[in-house]
Amino acid sequence: MFKRSSLRIPRLTARIYSWGRAVLVVFMIQHLAGSDLIARSQSRPDSVAFARYIASLEQPDPLTGVVPIAVLIEASLPRFYKDAQLLAIRRMGENERSEYLIAGLVGDGAALDEVTMRYFALQEEIEKLPSSSIQISPENYKFRLRGEVKTGIGSAYVYDITPRKRRRGLFKGQIWIEAGTGSEVLTSGHLEGVPSIGSSVDFVRETKLDGAGYARVTHLSFTVPLLGRSELVVTERPLRSQDDIQMFQEPSKHESSALNLPNVGLREHHN
Repeated sequence: MFKRSSLRIPRLTARIYSWGRAVLVVFMIQHLAGSDLIARSQSRPDSVAFARYIASLEQPDPLTGVVPIAVLIEASLPRFYKDAQLLAIRRMGENERSEYLIAGLVGDGAALDEVTMRYFALQEEIEKLPSSSIQISPENYKFRLRGEVKTGIGSAYVYDITPRKRRRGLFKGQIWIEAGTGSEVLTSGHLEGVPSIGSSVDFVRETKLDGAGYARVTHLSFTVPLLGRSELVVTERPLRSQDDIQMFQEPSKHESSALNLPNVGLREHHN
């Protein structure tokens, strides 16, 4: 009896050793396959561009710093064929809120009072929110890659973005990320129930780099009571010198009614 038991022990030990070796081989194959998949995912061009975009969020926005910004606002009321233009210089005030100095305005008073002033009120409302709470980042939004589009000078990856929580200042829309640098090329979306506007807002914001330097162009559309749909085109460009204001100098005559200004530090600018 003892001899038979002693013969079974080596056989059992050999089987256990064989099974353990088989399990180890399977584990190594799965682990290597998984790590290879992760490596390939991280090296995909869209993943590299997205990582560069996330890194760029740590850099200061050239249009929100201490450098003066030229802001050209073109407002229209298509239903009544009314339009106006306002040129201002935006600076950061002592209370870290934007101050706008009027350099020129021209056009219809209704378009200036009812449309342009709503833009300033919207800017004031946004500036009261913590920047981290409205940043287009994975902390605030879910990103879903939709594909790649040509932009004329390169290509960009298109992501659908959806807020993770219902919060003021967040929107549902899209962001285009430049394939090479990860820079934001275009952002579009729909803001629900904006108090300062009195309705929802559709917008498209495009960032450009042209011969005159860095610029951001934002198209906004919303409804004004009694006047219907209104449209705004806002062009922002850093001022490198005082002479740069000449590129926007067409709306220089004061041909409008007095403006009812919101509390955004908007005041007359005298050369």
